[in-house]
Amino acid sequence: MDRLEKISGIAGSVAGVLVLIGLFEQVSTNTLFWKLFATAVGCLLLTYTVERSLARWASAVEIPVGIVGPAPRPGPSGARIGLAITCLALLCGIFVILAWLLTERFIVRVEEFDAKEVSRALITASYTPVSSTTIQLPNRDKNECSLVDGNPNSFPPLDAQFVDLDSRIPKIHVDNFSYPQRVVIECRPPIVVRSIKLDPATSEVYLGEQVKRLRNWIFIMGGLIWLAASFRLSYTWRSALR
Repeated sequence: MDRLEKISGIAGSVAGVLVLIGLFEQVSTNTLFWKLFATAVGCLLLTYTVERSLARWASAVEIPVGIVGPAPRPGPSGARIGLAITCLALLCGIFVILAWLLTERFIVRVEEFDAKEVSRALITASYTPVSSTTIQLPNRDKNECSLVDGNPNSFPPLDAQFVDLDSRIPKIHVDNFSYPQRVVIECRPPIVVRSIKLDPATSEVYLGEQVKRLRNWIFIMGGLIWLAASFRLSYTWRSALR
């Protein structure tokens, strides 16, 4: 019976990994939200499967050996439940790191720094290269903008230039925009940079504050999944003590 339980636990873990891979392949060209959603579903499935296997292992009865006189009532090991909860924490931590890496891979981050007379927008590329990035600037009659390489030592070097200079609304075009490249746009008087077009749209544009909130939610979700699995595991273990 123990062998069957081990086999079922291994099979369930493998199935959870395969489901995660399948979900991620299905949404590999879709928005970051669905990539993170697929990661969360995979985390839930795999954590549930592993928790059930750990619950059976932690709740197994240990019969004392070498006791002289009447043996105490055998019961589950307290060390096992601690180790099992730690394993669940490590598993959820791996998924949190994976989701965090997704935000690095598929987000073009925009951070803005305003002063009285000039605004400064720092645009950091994602780890996924974007073939063509177009940043629309304000009307030339109202604002004067300049382009600065935010990371001159990046490799490959930044390939950015102004386009449509003969029009009233110029643009900045960047070829093969990828991390660690950065673009700095300085404008007088201050403006906000919002119109950024990525082609192909494999990455998404997020403001710096949006990225922080998204990562906070990732940590919160990972913690909640771990807490739910730990409570369920502890309940099974306490039931075995009765």
